[in-house]
Amino acid sequence: MSDTSVLRMATIGDAASIAATIAASFAQYRGKLVPESGAFRETAEAIAAELARGASAIIAERNGEMLGCVLVEEMEGDLYFGRLSVLP
Repeated sequence: MSDTSVLRMATIGDAASIAATIAASFAQYRGKLVPESGAFRETAEAIAAELARGASAIIAERNGEMLGCVLVEEMEGDLYFGRLSVLP
């Protein structure tokens, strides 16, 4: 396999991996933020539903393994990037 990193658009099938990546990347902040980050409430089901309704996500991966992700959605004519997450 190549060690080349690639960016690709997520599919609904990636929802569980996206949720796991978000959880892992925000884990260091658990119990340290007031209020606690909404990232801890992200679930695979909620992410899949967002993707199904038209939101997008960009995934960075190497050799088929997710390195990071960002949720992307157009909101009122602007492009919103949310939950930028990189594995520690």
